[in-house]
Amino acid sequence: MKSKVVIIVFAIGVVLATAVSVYMSRTIAPVQKTVTAVPSPDGRYKAVVVSLSQGGSAPFCYDTVSIFLAMYPNDFAESETGYQVYWSPCATPANPADTPVVKWLANNAAQITYTPGPKPADPRKLRRREVDASRFVKVTYVERK
Repeated sequence: MKSKVVIIVFAIGVVLATAVSVYMSRTIAPVQKTVTAVPSPDGRYKAVVVSLSQGGSAPFCYDTVSIFLAMYPNDFAESETGYQVYWSPCATPANPADTPVVKWLANNAAQITYTPGPKPADPRKLRRREVDASRFVKVTYVERK
């Protein structure tokens, strides 16, 4: 008799967990992610632009640019924030035309063209470094009008 109760309680738990999962997947907007890698002219380094955005009741959007050795995978840009040379929130809803664009001027010089977004709640999070983590690549910025 007790085993039947345990099985029934377990089955009810599974049904409730499934219902909550379906509800959450239907009501929460998915996160949109784009990753673009731009190799340096000599192929030693690459700049990886990552844009994350989400609509819905709590929209957000931000862009990052990381510069690191080309042998590392692109997802390294998401997990290792020490290589970010640019980080900023972007306007919501996200517009792909506002995504930062990286242009290599030389093997050790990159130019980032960006569209300024809204001011973040914590301005210390903004990042615009003039050299990458290796201190080999110089970075300049051009603001879109």
